Amino acid sequence: MPLETKICGLSTPETIDAAIKGGASHIGFVFFPPSPRDIGFDRARELAARIPDHVRRVGVFVDPCNALIDQAPTHRLVALRYS
Repeated sequence: MPLETKICGLSTPETIDAAIKGGASHIGFVFFPPSPRDIGFDRARELAARIPDHVRRVGVFVDPCNALIDQAPTHRLVALRYS
């Protein structure tokens, strides 16, 4: 079984590309406004579009309300992680 690696908190095309080149199996987008790594849904959609299908996209949430989850760009996320 190959090792799977999730890298979270990426917010630029350059960091996304580096993670993919480095072999990340999952890329996590942070949706928690107090975090400096929060990118918001619009930016996540832009960045997710450049990720190849073999790399999974994960939404990372901290104590989210149902309304926030309902707004999540789930059409591009394959998993949601709650903290």
